Amino acid sequence: MSGRVGLIAGNSLAQAVGTASALIFTLLGTRLLSVVDYGELRFVMILLPLAMALSLPGFDSVILRATGLRAMVPLARILVTRMLAGCLGSLLIAGALIVFADQIGEALRFLLVATAVLLPLFETATGYRNYLLGKGLRNSGNRLLLQARFGSLALFLAIAAMIQPLGIAALWIYPAWMASTILFTLLSALRVLLKRSRSGFHWRRFGGRLPLSEAVAATLAGVVYTFAFSIDKLGVRTTLGPEQLALYSLLIMVPQELAKMVDSNISLFYRDLFFSRDRPQEKTMARYIGFALLGMAAYVLAFHWLSALIFGPAYHYSIGLVALSSLLFAGQSMEYFIIHRTLAMSGARAMFGYSLCNLFATSLVVWSGLTLGGVVGLILGLVAKQITLPVAFGIIVRKPVNAL
Repeated sequence: MSGRVGLIAGNSLAQAVGTASALIFTLLGTRLLSVVDYGELRFVMILLPLAMALSLPGFDSVILRATGLRAMVPLARILVTRMLAGCLGSLLIAGALIVFADQIGEALRFLLVATAVLLPLFETATGYRNYLLGKGLRNSGNRLLLQARFGSLALFLAIAAMIQPLGIAALWIYPAWMASTILFTLLSALRVLLKRSRSGFHWRRFGGRLPLSEAVAATLAGVVYTFAFSIDKLGVRTTLGPEQLALYSLLIMVPQELAKMVDSNISLFYRDLFFSRDRPQEKTMARYIGFALLGMAAYVLAFHWLSALIFGPAYHYSIGLVALSSLLFAGQSMEYFIIHRTLAMSGARAMFGYSLCNLFATSLVVWSGLTLGGVVGLILGLVAKQITLPVAFGIIVRKPVNAL
């Protein structure tokens, strides 16, 4: 029990450092940049995940599943393939810069050029941790992730601190953030590859078949799921206006962030949950569920009492509405679990099938929920969808597939 708690605590700390880094980056952007330039930065940050999709982030999920099935994983080839795929994204950005040159301002041009230059290396070496988790080396994966997160944050703060004293343009905080992330993530991946080479790994063989088609399917599933994840916000903005969107976004932010933390912790116990005969005991699972329920209750009370004090009088919510929004934590966590289970048991194509079903169901829920009950109807519909759709899909997709 204590070992599992330590793993969860270490992983949660790594996620917290990553969140802190994003908040510091946002704070510096608002303080150092003009409103117009910061708007351009946010626009590029919206485009970045779409550009990153070209570097096939689905490889990370495929690596986790492959190692869980005890298959050989060509980490070096995957790293090179992702970098080359990222180059395609860079070329597309360069083409857009040429075609739309007259419509792109100086600040946006700088940010897009920085993205094109750094994209082939940005978040392309992240599979090392899933490789370690799938191998059962969870402590090593946690330790490397923590080192990478702390190192990236420290380097970014050091570079950011020199921008104003040296008279460097404030827009450089964006490539500084990307470069600091790249450096320590790449160093962690290279440490894993070097250790494999010392243990008899032959670089010429690269360690097995390259699961390219599975990575493409997992990437497409991720893109579709990410789009479905944003439909509710687009619906609120279109139907109720920007003010209600601000209120709604803040209301659901904490439950969804907590659910993402559960998602990352599922990866820690991936083999135990899906490939090991020694599954977590019912008493252990009951303890975790109990802790989660206590956390939800604490969140409801704290958010109800403190939201207006922290964020302003406009952000006051009834305790009933906060309690309703807290159910998104349970629903989203269940959905993440079913997604992991679907990938583990049936592969990336089944995961893509779930993403398509989720996109259709979410679109229907957003339209009907907002039409019939506004924000309350929307949240009720989303919670119902998060519970019924994963369970139904989990029942349908039950047959294990023990090969890639």
